Amino acid sequence: MSYWRLGEFYFRIGVYSEATDQFNKALLILQKKPNDTLQVHINNSQGSMHLALKNYDKAEASFSKSLKLSKVIDFKKGLARSTGLLGSCYEKRKEYKKALAFEKQSLTEFKLLQDSIGLATANENIGSIYEDLENFDLASQFFSKAYGYTKGSKNSLEANILNNIGDVFRKRGSYDKAIVYTTKAMHLAKEINDKNRLSSAYRDLSKTYALLGKYKDALEYLEMAEQITSNIFNGQNSNQINVLQTVYETNQKETRIMLLEEENKVAKANRNFWIVAVILISIIIFVLLLFRAKKRKEEFKIQQFQKQLSQAQLEKKAILQENLRNEVQLKASALSKYSLHLSHKNKLLSDLAST
Repeated sequence: MSYWRLGEFYFRIGVYSEATDQFNKALLILQKKPNDTLQVHINNSQGSMHLALKNYDKAEASFSKSLKLSKVIDFKKGLARSTGLLGSCYEKRKEYKKALAFEKQSLTEFKLLQDSIGLATANENIGSIYEDLENFDLASQFFSKAYGYTKGSKNSLEANILNNIGDVFRKRGSYDKAIVYTTKAMHLAKEINDKNRLSSAYRDLSKTYALLGKYKDALEYLEMAEQITSNIFNGQNSNQINVLQTVYETNQKETRIMLLEEENKVAKANRNFWIVAVILISIIIFVLLLFRAKKRKEEFKIQQFQKQLSQAQLEKKAILQENLRNEVQLKASALSKYSLHLSHKNKLLSDLAST
């Protein structure tokens, strides 16, 4: 919605490149919502911009998209609006038969909706077609119907319709009535500060007074029209320059923001890298310390085992020595007994020999 509104703003002040960019951004977002009524409005806005630039083929394509989508999603107001815009496109191409068919269809749709602004617009458009065809009676009828829907509304549409009524009277030779309606359009344009409608009223009054032979008045109104047109042109140029400057500054800021965001991403990535690196180093150090502690523990166990083994070997050696000592004592005791036995035996033999 915001992109569409921004595009409409750029379109109104004549910055068409920015308007196109904003409309395209809006449509890009709406790709996920293919049946959104906002697509109808945006395509109609794009078509109106192309129509103002006299790109009639592109305008027709945009309006046709809106018309097709409006039928698919049953969007009555979009259907009425798109049909009328297609009629305006064909009118600009001077294909009046097609233009009338679409405008009358638009009029029918707006009647069903009871949309007074839509009815006024459709009647005015049909009146403009008949005016181009120089069927001033029918043109006057439709302009009058259009005025009936807008009378007292004090808007640009009412001023435009009054100007068209005066224009038809002028072309029919009713100069007094033409001046009356064109003067009404002029006063209303002043009241609502619509410079474009005021310029048109001045030009039409100039034409009418010229036809009446009042060339001084005609020249006066023509000069006022030219002055307003010049002011409008200068104002538009000034607005365009200001807007383009704003757009340029905005783009610079957006670029700066993007750069800062990228720098922030890089800084964040670096920070994350160092955090991960510190964590990995900490894990490695912890694993190394754990491994070293485990190794020390294993070494201590080995030392304890070796100590126990040495102790066991010493105990075994002591036991062997004790066993050897006992065995020597036993053998010494046996030898002593044997020696005593021999001594008794020798004594017995000696006694026996004596006997």
